[in-house]
Amino acid sequence: MIPEKFLAEGRKSLLLLLFCFSFLIPEAQTTHTLRWEIPLKGSQLYGDRLEQLYLVNDANELLKLDAQGRELARYNQNRLGSIGKVDPFDPFAIMVYYPEFQVLQVLDRSLNLQWSIDFNLKGFFQISLICASNHKQIWAIDQISNRLLQFSTEGEILVESPAFGLLSDVIPTFTDLQAVGTLVYAFEPGQGFWVFDQFGQFVRKIALPGIRDFQLFPEKILYCDTTNWYLYDQQSLLTKTADLPLPTSSFSFLWIPEGWLLLDKDGFKCFDLKRAW
Repeated sequence: MIPEKFLAEGRKSLLLLLFCFSFLIPEAQTTHTLRWEIPLKGSQLYGDRLEQLYLVNDANELLKLDAQGRELARYNQNRLGSIGKVDPFDPFAIMVYYPEFQVLQVLDRSLNLQWSIDFNLKGFFQISLICASNHKQIWAIDQISNRLLQFSTEGEILVESPAFGLLSDVIPTFTDLQAVGTLVYAFEPGQGFWVFDQFGQFVRKIALPGIRDFQLFPEKILYCDTTNWYLYDQQSLLTKTADLPLPTSSFSFLWIPEGWLLLDKDGFKCFDLKRAW
């Protein structure tokens, strides 16, 4: 198991590496040359700080791949419904959430089950989203109390946010939850991001309507709409376009130093990313 004190710094270091990598490439080079393509079909794509990939395929299996798309391990658990979210923040404790049954499973590096939490047994029946925190805890959206909660690995509440109804006239419907550094981002389609700190306190909203998909970096948000890719700077509040492949079908993407990874109806592809922005 990775020592706890390195997990937060590890996540921040990886994201900084991923972001800064693009600025080291000479501007004259071309972009998005196809490096490899694998006939894998799926709906979700994730990466950890060791540049290992996690793909949820069309059979609802979790596949672990190396940075070249070669399979390393596979996990199949179809008794709990569809996989709603995978969070490989700690590559030795990979979180897999099954919202239909309100069950969170945590897998080891070989995708063997280590432990699990049944939120129903803890008195929570509408946990819609989860993600890993920097301190081996679990962030979650509870749709009954309409709060952001932090759970221990035993399923006990450690932190809770103010009720969303106190922060907005309309109760939001979030579709993604991610922690980056000490901040937690809850994504509301058509609106943008709600940002909370490590104590569950509301920090700000980032209004980015029309987002189709996105990837979070420290202080940066890479996202696309139906026509283009954009890079939003949370410090300057400026947005600029990014030259990246834009598929027409539904897709999932990930940007790592190995290249630009794209999962769509045609398969799993890796592009050389010479210059994106």
